Amino acid sequence: MSRVTSAQTNFTAGEFSPRLLGRFDIDRYKNGAKTLKNVLIHNAGGASKRPGSKYVGEVKDSSLATRLIEFTFSTTQTYIIEMGNLYMRFYSDNGRVTEDDVTITGVSQADPAEVTAAGHGYSNGDWVVITGVVGMTELNGKVFKVANSGVTFTLTNTDDTAIDSTAYTAYTSGGTVNKVLEVATPYTTAQLFDVQIAQTADLMFLVHNSHAPRTLSRTAANAFTLATITFIGGPFKDDNTTAVTITPSADSGNGITLTASSPIFDTTNHVGAFWKVKDGYVKINSLSSTTVVDDCDVQVKQDGTAGDLNTGVAATTDWAEGAWSLAEGYPGVVSFHEQRAVYGRTTEQPQTFWGSYIRVFEDFFGAFNTEDSDSYAFTISTEQVNAIRWMSSGAKALQIGTFGGTFSASSGSTNAPITPSSIVVQRDTTYGASKIPPKRIGNFVYYIQRNLTSLRELGFDFDIDAQRALDMTLLADHALDPEGDTTGAVDMAYQQSPNNVLWVVRSDGEVATLTRQIDQEVIGWSRQVLGGSFQTDQAKTESVAIIPGLTGDDQVWLIVKRTINSTTRRFVEFIMPQTFVDKDDYFGIDSGLSLDSAKTITGATAAKPVVISSTAHGFSDGDQIKIVDVVGMTDLNDKFYLVANKNANDFELTDTDGNDIDGTGYDAWVSGGEAREMVTTISGLDHLEGQTVKVLADGAVRPDKTVSSGSITLSSKAAKVHVGLGYNADIELLPFEDGSPQGTGRTKMRKIYEIALIMYRTLGLQIGQEDNLVDVIFRTTTVPQDQSPALFTGTKIEPYPHDWNVDGEVFIRQSQPLPMFILAIVLKSEVVDK
Repeated sequence: MSRVTSAQTNFTAGEFSPRLLGRFDIDRYKNGAKTLKNVLIHNAGGASKRPGSKYVGEVKDSSLATRLIEFTFSTTQTYIIEMGNLYMRFYSDNGRVTEDDVTITGVSQADPAEVTAAGHGYSNGDWVVITGVVGMTELNGKVFKVANSGVTFTLTNTDDTAIDSTAYTAYTSGGTVNKVLEVATPYTTAQLFDVQIAQTADLMFLVHNSHAPRTLSRTAANAFTLATITFIGGPFKDDNTTAVTITPSADSGNGITLTASSPIFDTTNHVGAFWKVKDGYVKINSLSSTTVVDDCDVQVKQDGTAGDLNTGVAATTDWAEGAWSLAEGYPGVVSFHEQRAVYGRTTEQPQTFWGSYIRVFEDFFGAFNTEDSDSYAFTISTEQVNAIRWMSSGAKALQIGTFGGTFSASSGSTNAPITPSSIVVQRDTTYGASKIPPKRIGNFVYYIQRNLTSLRELGFDFDIDAQRALDMTLLADHALDPEGDTTGAVDMAYQQSPNNVLWVVRSDGEVATLTRQIDQEVIGWSRQVLGGSFQTDQAKTESVAIIPGLTGDDQVWLIVKRTINSTTRRFVEFIMPQTFVDKDDYFGIDSGLSLDSAKTITGATAAKPVVISSTAHGFSDGDQIKIVDVVGMTDLNDKFYLVANKNANDFELTDTDGNDIDGTGYDAWVSGGEAREMVTTISGLDHLEGQTVKVLADGAVRPDKTVSSGSITLSSKAAKVHVGLGYNADIELLPFEDGSPQGTGRTKMRKIYEIALIMYRTLGLQIGQEDNLVDVIFRTTTVPQDQSPALFTGTKIEPYPHDWNVDGEVFIRQSQPLPMFILAIVLKSEVVDK
């Protein structure tokens, strides 16, 4: 029998595929894990519990799939767009974007509740948010639908059930109502994930094969416009080479006719199409047959002057059909490269891409000119059809993902841009791409292979002097394809800060997360399963989008589908930051909300009683409060008081027995501080009705509660409370292979008897085997029984509950709404060497 000490110093290889558990001969095995669930891998190698998700709102129609996309207007103004069936809605600053305020002057205590708000202009079915009502506060902060709109309107919930306010507190005064901002789109549910986007400055370009390209522009902080792009001068297919002629009724102007000598027009799908006729081009408005256009307009020239066909109203064979229309298909791919808008892949020309005039993204006059700044078109010529799936602008080339492989488009010179007369397209790899748009990390492109189950890293390899597309799922083929069941990726987003993480949504609703740090060779997969359930299975994530953070974490937004109170709900949520200050700030629950109504302290007197200044604090005499973060008069911090003799902007302090607080011996107040009311009822949880929820109150775990009538009641008061759905963060190590002087210790009987956990700011763990877990004790005799232990940083050595077996299982679970950050693990075991 041998005694052996084993160590796992990092998790940079991530979760290994179950198919690779026998590959303990490879170097990365010692840095991998069997399970990393609801865990994020850090660049330095540690693994931490994923922060929870904060609930923002329900999508417009929870019965339909919905997509999230990012809109970045500036470095300080970013939006998430909820893209659903024929609409867009917007989120910013962690909440919904709404239209301008409308003042409420009355709300009836009736069934249904009737709102008076002069000049509201709302229509039945509009979603509105009500805030600031005095008296009938039950309405505040909630989303309703408008019904019976007229001079007044009534309220329903989002399920169209009338709001009965007969038992609400009577309306007193004030309040505003804001319509949820919504923009109509042509994109149906089935088309949402086929829409591709590219953004430059304050314009987002959207393309889909079945719709003319459009731009989304932000015209104000709460106003967006979606418009069809009016293109100039094309683009066009190759010039006609047949004997078919077109005869125009005039050389210029609007409302002219075109007559073809043979059928060439599509009476439905050529409406709105551009055609080149000799020296000019026309836009078709209507057709009466396959040979007659009965209404078209001659378009202006590039310089803005009137167009001229120069046919002399004679028949001409000099014509070309527009490359983009319902007949040919509109481009389905868009990017920006070298100051041009580049479009690709129509239905009829799936291997062609078109570049606009330099800095004029709507201009395709290159059909008439050959200047370097003119537009261009190029068709990838290969031995098989390689439909373009995406394009990504790089420093040296436009990289193009196609069904059959990846290509690079350039001028052929590293110092010159693409021009109409100088364009070279080279095949890079033969690994076909899916339609999911790729993401860039540094100089590398990460794309989902066409099988939807592999992620490839496309970049230049100096050793072979060529592009390579390395398989990032080589050691974790289960990450996108568990059990080989053809589960695959459906959406992907990139979180730059912290830790370079790709979030890949799978079709089964799990999210595979890849931490990739190229310089340190970190390639670590883990899996995220959001709390709650859908029907009899786990909750399903359906879409992800990420907006940049300026000073902290990039913000990960998700749409998550759950069954709530027997009804399917799709919620918009965002992952909370990985960094936090105090234990009571940690957010370790999903679809959660917080009670954190902090009132800013602007002064405190060193007197008896202490008088606290706080503008419009809103407290009442007898309210219990907690004070934190005062600078100077620190004697007040982290203690509980009652409010006495309150005024609008100040109040006195007593202890919980009603005795005045004597501050005459305290240090003088310098600055800062917050006061929070202590409560037992947490409301506003309507979205979790009937669900069992986890509770973290003032940094301490409270017993689970069930949401009823949108609220829960705590057994004792708390000031800062987080409530939401629980989830397990699991780390399971790979079977050990050390411990035998005769060779490998793998397959030999092993008993682990001691574990040393090296941790950072951690609390509330269980260890053992998955079906036999015991608590790690963090409480010491110095911690008062009415307080929870402080977060632990350091090494904790524990006896390990383990039976003799051949796998040496090590399992760590965090099931409480508390943080976990494992830096390293050291194990002591006995191995039977025979």
